[in-house]
Amino acid sequence: MITINSEHIRIESHTGAWYTIGERDTELHGKLFLLENETHGDDAACLIVNEACEVIVDEVWNGFLDYEEWLAGQTEEK
Repeated sequence: MITINSEHIRIESHTGAWYTIGERDTELHGKLFLLENETHGDDAACLIVNEACEVIVDEVWNGFLDYEEWLAGQTEEK
């Protein structure tokens, strides 16, 4: 389980280590964390993961706005 202060996080199928740069409570996915790559920083896309380090959204360039857009797309598909 990760927290807002977590560092050196390893995410399956993603290279390198990550650290948290933001968090948000959501109704659908619970607490989410915005992760930035330790090596590439803001030169690389971020990830949004849940507390169990499961990737919810990858290729994140606009923080939690990308989560909102992804969520809207999921709703439209149903």
